[in-house]
Amino acid sequence: MNEFRRHEAYVHVDGVVFDVKIDGFARQARAVHGDVVACLVDDEGEWERLMGEEGSAVGEEDEEGDDVESGGGGDDDAEASGRTVEDLSEACRRGLRPTGIVVGVLQPSEKRSKMVGKLEVRGMDPGSGTPMMSFTPVDPRLPRSRVTAFNLPREVKALLREAEDEDEARKALEDVFVSVKVRKWSKGETSPMVDVIDIVGRGSIDSDLDTMTQVILAEHNIESGDFSEEAKACLPEVDTGENWKIPSSEFDVRTDFRKKLIFSIDPPTARDLDDALSVEVLPDGSLNVGVHIADVSHFVRPNTVLDAEARKRGTTTYLVHTIFPMLPRMLCEYLCSLNPGVDSLSFSVVWKMRRDGKVSAYSFKRGVIRRAAKCAYIHVQNVLEAE
Repeated sequence: MNEFRRHEAYVHVDGVVFDVKIDGFARQARAVHGDVVACLVDDEGEWERLMGEEGSAVGEEDEEGDDVESGGGGDDDAEASGRTVEDLSEACRRGLRPTGIVVGVLQPSEKRSKMVGKLEVRGMDPGSGTPMMSFTPVDPRLPRSRVTAFNLPREVKALLREAEDEDEARKALEDVFVSVKVRKWSKGETSPMVDVIDIVGRGSIDSDLDTMTQVILAEHNIESGDFSEEAKACLPEVDTGENWKIPSSEFDVRTDFRKKLIFSIDPPTARDLDDALSVEVLPDGSLNVGVHIADVSHFVRPNTVLDAEARKRGTTTYLVHTIFPMLPRMLCEYLCSLNPGVDSLSFSVVWKMRRDGKVSAYSFKRGVIRRAAKCAYIHVQNVLEAE
């Protein structure tokens, strides 16, 4: 969905240069941003001519004067009617954008089960005296929705209990962010009916840092809680103040890089130091360049509880003021952090590189490293500028 022009949507087709444009709510057929859909492509004569930066049509050829017309017509157009990927691609190369209509949802978007936004009071029901509400999502690509007052969670009902008129109801829900799920979207309706799941937070998203953080976490399904005790039990036991010792059996199956000059380059405040670099000048003048990544696989075994929880998180999420790690902090900041002077397990790749930058050989190895220094970007930049 186009966040600035909600009536415009685009369907990506693998192998086609331009996305298929779906223009108009009726043509979107109640699809939601992120849905995998089936669409019927219009005849080529209905497609858009794309314009370049100088106002000329994309794909036009001025040298011979044989500009490509924007419309259809002729047997060639009938044959290349946009019904195959090859036909679509050929038309795109001539400066045309395919258009079409959604005919079905093949795989519903995860957003249907959770959208985050605010409730807005549109008036009071004259019969029941309860507020009539709509839902406005934080993400403008998602549909505004209808909300029934009879299916609200207890927390929202409590906020509205003392509201006697529309103004009081509107004030009660001011700066309240909720999560909702689509209950139904009937044919002929311009917006879906949603059920409110719970309250995400209260406060101004522009000035309240805690509220803004909660909205971001809820909207993107970011896991922010602690790891379970079962996941933590997958880690080795290390007493406070003691260093974890690499098992002697690991030295039998790994390359020992500890005598190499290895260093890391990170922001000065970085705590999870998960990669390092080594450079060695060989007698023939070529270089051995090594990149050493913390070997997390030694600690996170496949199909364990820790593996499952890490997969669910997917990645470490960095916000301006905090982070939400993919792995327990004991791993990120200690066991898998390549701290100076400490023996660490690595997965390493070493390139043999000529002075002109050409790689003549490479190898992948599990290793043991001992980093000599923790460098910040400014340190390395000062060295380069000094040269």
